[in-house]
Amino acid sequence: MKKASRILAVLMAMAMLLSLSAFASGDPSGAPAQEEYVAIESIGDMTVSSYATLDAVATRSQDKGFIYLGYDVVDGALTDESNWTGDISDIQLNNAVTGAGFTAVRASGEMSDVTVNGGTLVLTNGADDSQGEHASDFTGMGAAFVSYDDAKLTVKDVDVTTDGFVRAGVIVDQGAVAWIEDSSFVTYGANPLTEAYEGYVNSATTSKMLSPPWVLGIQGGIRTVNVLDTKATFVLVNSSMASGGWGVISTDGCTTPTLIIIDSDLRILSAAEGGMDSGAALYGADYANYGSGYGAYLIGTCDEQYYGSKVSGATFGAIAREGYATYQSSNGDIEVVSAKGESLGTVKGQGNVSEIDTVIGVMTHSSESVGLTYTDGTIINTLAETVLYRSSGHADFVFDNAVVNPGNGIIGQMIDDDDSTVGMGDFSTMGFNTALIEAAGMPSQNGNETGATANCEEANFVFANGDYAGDLYNGTGYYGQAGDVMNVTVGENATLTGAIALTETFHGVPYSAEAKAFADAAEGVEYVFIDKDFNVTANEADAAYIQFTQFTIDQYYMLCRLLNHVYSNGYSAVNVTVEKDGVWTVAGESLISYLKVEGTVYGALTENADGTLSLAPAATAIPAGEYGTAVEANVAAAMGMGNAGGSGEPSGITTNNTASDEPSEEPAAAPAAGGDVSKDAWKAYLKEYVSAVPAAQEHLDEFFAAIDAEAFDVMPGDMLFQDTFWGYSAMSFDDFVAAGGAYEIPAFDPNLVAD
Repeated sequence: MKKASRILAVLMAMAMLLSLSAFASGDPSGAPAQEEYVAIESIGDMTVSSYATLDAVATRSQDKGFIYLGYDVVDGALTDESNWTGDISDIQLNNAVTGAGFTAVRASGEMSDVTVNGGTLVLTNGADDSQGEHASDFTGMGAAFVSYDDAKLTVKDVDVTTDGFVRAGVIVDQGAVAWIEDSSFVTYGANPLTEAYEGYVNSATTSKMLSPPWVLGIQGGIRTVNVLDTKATFVLVNSSMASGGWGVISTDGCTTPTLIIIDSDLRILSAAEGGMDSGAALYGADYANYGSGYGAYLIGTCDEQYYGSKVSGATFGAIAREGYATYQSSNGDIEVVSAKGESLGTVKGQGNVSEIDTVIGVMTHSSESVGLTYTDGTIINTLAETVLYRSSGHADFVFDNAVVNPGNGIIGQMIDDDDSTVGMGDFSTMGFNTALIEAAGMPSQNGNETGATANCEEANFVFANGDYAGDLYNGTGYYGQAGDVMNVTVGENATLTGAIALTETFHGVPYSAEAKAFADAAEGVEYVFIDKDFNVTANEADAAYIQFTQFTIDQYYMLCRLLNHVYSNGYSAVNVTVEKDGVWTVAGESLISYLKVEGTVYGALTENADGTLSLAPAATAIPAGEYGTAVEANVAAAMGMGNAGGSGEPSGITTNNTASDEPSEEPAAAPAAGGDVSKDAWKAYLKEYVSAVPAAQEHLDEFFAAIDAEAFDVMPGDMLFQDTFWGYSAMSFDDFVAAGGAYEIPAFDPNLVAD
């Protein structure tokens, strides 16, 4: 597992180390004990006869029973917990309901094969009486449909509308299948900035996630679909799904799920449609059709397959953390195979091409390894860049017979992760600071170049079979984060017209009177003017850009939006290979580390004294050969120094986290292989592990007590481990024994935290 920029994994890994269930109390399935159920006789006009509690990954309140009003199908039979009766092979839904949280249809058990045919379901209000305080969309509470524990749920010809926090459309959990066909889902959610319960903190921990961490550059209060746990499968055919903000389809707290989307539409609603603000007033474009959120989320080594489907209205077509997605046409027959390898049937495709119409095509963050392939005529129309790589792990972006139209002219943009500059302010709740603060001027001017450190990771951009126009920029290596490597390959039968360059970046927009007026009017926003030479200027008449040196959670959409200044910091790198029958036409100021020409490159090449290569537009072809020095990502070296290779807080960045940058004590020498591998030795190792987490210093006594008691569920902030949620992971006891007690405590970067 890559140990990159996640510094708090141990806090969530503890629960998994002893193979504990998701809850500390209750039966092995994770459900609270029977006596914890709350008897409620009626909700609105609907009578409740009995109750059931869904096995879940996380919840905010273990002392409150969750009411499941509807069909409870376990191992193929309607149970006594069901409120309605009927033939489970043809359940009809025609209900408009309001009130406290419940699930309309809950299928569980490997013998359950439940089909819902036709009807309308309307769920309104929050999933409890406190705007989501006692619920999480990691549970089924408030969802329209839940399929878990190896069940198979099919929903056909159903219209679903939900309104309020944690009113998900579909939850798929624990190896189950949910197949949605010929249906429509609209989940409006709620605004977490104005409608959350009192005391709500924007947080990364799943027990508190009422909305996405704002460091992703989005806000909202609902995920239409959430796919959880191990080898779950979600299938969407000839249907539409829309979210009022956060996400349409998400994988989370999961391992190797499969998502198959065929001839369907995924949409984030605009503010005019009841969604969240997309930042229209700031960016000066017609953003009326765009909201805040993502079409899909990738985590847990997921496999996401899109056939002839469209993602629209979103900030990001996808956010990728760990996993793979392929966008292609729906030509021919499409075999649907579950995450377990079971054939679920064949769908006859409608012959559509996949289309992405979003602000940004895909964003990677804090990733392990991701791969996205756009092929078979897929069209990507974006208002900003096609790909945004945020100081992540290994990433592959393949464009093969695709149509790419970046609105800002940038196909690929690599930047440092905004998580670092925002920082975490409240460790006990894992709550993020609510403002980003950036030093005025370019990093090369304000002292925020990271300096000598291994190139941490690499992103590969591959172009094949098509004509592509747009720039690619590597702006990593600043604000305490390592410089990464960009590899660009112009392959067979591909042409690329654009600039490719090393850059430094800053949060801002081109100068305009409208943008200045917005910044002046927005509370919490501070800015400076930048001239055409990228220097700070006090003279507005000389302003070419506005740099935002501070903004808050209310301007969440300013995150991930940066401008470039062509510049080499000496540590990030760009390698370009133009293969036989490939053509790169240099169409702007370019600055790279290495160029291999087997095909054709039109441009003028200059070899610089620092070893970089400058290229300018020219009609002449550069002779075949190799120029400069290829740079490889040195992942192993970077792993030993966190992501940034330094422990001090970057200059110009202010956070509220006062934890020490150093471990509280020097870690003890590791036992030799074959030495003491008792439970006590393992607990001692865990204590050393926690001691190496800078942000944990104020809570070591609590952590140590929890480790001694093996009571990992009482870690501050309810930090229960969620599978791949953090990249760092302590060794399980079994792994500790297998290693003979031999281990290495990683160096943690105090400036970075996952989301």
